Amino acid sequence: MSLSRPFRDFSATNFAVFVLSLILGSSATASTDFYVSPKGNDHNTGSSASPWRTIQKGANSATAGSTVHVLAGTYSERVVVRVSGNSTQGSITFKGEGAILDDAANPISGSTFVAAFLIDSRSYVTVTGFEIRNYIAKNANSTPVGILVHGTSHDIVIGGNLIHSIVNNISANSNAHGIAVYGTGHTEATAIHNILIANNELHSLHLGASEALVVNGNVDGFTIQGNSVHDCDNIAIDAIGFEGTSVDPFDQARNGLISNNDIARIDSRGNPAYGNDRSADGIYVDGGKNITIDSNTIAACNIGIELASEHHGRVTSQITVTNNLVTGSHTVGMSLGGYDNKRGATRNCLIKNNTLHGNDTDNNGNGELMLQYLVQNNTLEYNVFASTNQNILISNPFKTSTGNVVDFNTYISPGGPNHSIWIWNNVEYDDFSTYQETTGNDHDSTSESS
Repeated sequence: MSLSRPFRDFSATNFAVFVLSLILGSSATASTDFYVSPKGNDHNTGSSASPWRTIQKGANSATAGSTVHVLAGTYSERVVVRVSGNSTQGSITFKGEGAILDDAANPISGSTFVAAFLIDSRSYVTVTGFEIRNYIAKNANSTPVGILVHGTSHDIVIGGNLIHSIVNNISANSNAHGIAVYGTGHTEATAIHNILIANNELHSLHLGASEALVVNGNVDGFTIQGNSVHDCDNIAIDAIGFEGTSVDPFDQARNGLISNNDIARIDSRGNPAYGNDRSADGIYVDGGKNITIDSNTIAACNIGIELASEHHGRVTSQITVTNNLVTGSHTVGMSLGGYDNKRGATRNCLIKNNTLHGNDTDNNGNGELMLQYLVQNNTLEYNVFASTNQNILISNPFKTSTGNVVDFNTYISPGGPNHSIWIWNNVEYDDFSTYQETTGNDHDSTSESS
């Protein structure tokens, strides 16, 4: 049977129109162009003939609907965006044209976020085309970030950037991010919203206990699409709730799309926050709600996709996981539920039309799909699970899986239907028919030899 990636019709034209509408808003007004150059001067006018010297000058001075062209060269800056666009005149665009932000000469100290680009409670801002590198922590309690969207920002586009060598690997308490969105507003109206993070490349990030690309807290409405995240030492893409970034009931990333991303070689082994543990996800939803994870390719990560809630009494819910290809994961292909009985639940999620192939390469006994603590009322159907020589297809070491519908799946393994393993509510079955009859699962599913 073919194990090729499920096909999804993705229109580049429609995506371009969507990006353009976010950048331009509803305005037909001609934009103003400003220029920054390593040869410029901040006392200049900002024209192409008289450019500014620093990006920060543009971040203080640009007007709604304008574009700040940052010309080729290396800039050692930590830019704080102090201007906003609007829905009438359009976004303010910071456009890198061969521009590199490199802060290697200034190791980061202090106990707060330090970003190459900080967008804090601003709106209608686009950052595109930059290489951002060498934002490196000097102290364990510093958090370097490539691009940080914070507070109550909205209508933000982060697209086409290259972000690498963002580093905090000093201790077990270290943190760093490539791209981070932290919604701190305390009401629905102040949620960060209309966020597009697209076509960026993030690699070689040393993240400590944090994530390469994250949306956290009061974030309501986001798209993470077409990014490449690879060769990092913790989670590639994460949607988080209930960490105290905001307040109840708004402290939850929600109403988002994570699609068409290419994720590879995400491994926490050697990260001081994890030691030899391999628990870094390609895509992780920890306390998020109403998020679609569609048509992503995830290869050689510790865990391919994980839906869980790390906080007791909290729930990850209404997550739709469709058309993804997960291969070569070290620990497990996909995991649902909390990792122990002090965690929260995974409920009312749909896992459909995914291909999980050749995962659990470290032979941990987890197989392709693992159900952990409090996996309730989820639907898993029309998926392909193809095991390694372990012949482990499903593992479920807890006895708390209730109300789940598991059917119309295809199981492929060297041992075939009579010599493979399905574990359900901590009972192991090595025969497919016995597993079906005893659990009530997979009545219309098939098992075959590879």
